[in-house]
Amino acid sequence: MHILLSLLRRPWLGRSGHRPWRGLTRPLCHRLEPRPHRRRAGRRWSERPPNGGWYRSQACRPLTARQVEERQFGLVKRGLDPVEVHAFLHRVAADLAAARRDLALTREENQRIKRALRSWRTHFTSDMRW
Repeated sequence: MHILLSLLRRPWLGRSGHRPWRGLTRPLCHRLEPRPHRRRAGRRWSERPPNGGWYRSQACRPLTARQVEERQFGLVKRGLDPVEVHAFLHRVAADLAAARRDLALTREENQRIKRALRSWRTHFTSDMRW
């Protein structure tokens, strides 16, 4: 406590741009302010790995409608956190692509079964004459 009181008596504390607390405990206001978001030059959002680089195994259950409706993103200085939104969009897109792929496979299987049933009917009904 006496160190902080001695710092308050220093004349250089009033100068702008000078940080006398460097190396000491920083005031609470400086610990809580967020760091500015810096991107590397030349790197675009599309170059990021899907899901922000987080690993998602095939065992992960697909998203439900409730999860999509209730999802909330962290706030940053200018709105929602773009990394979280980007990762969530990649996850939704992956689940939607998987659902469409499964739907296409199901339709193909249904067509194959219908063709086999028609073939079976024509084969066995043509032999039977009333």
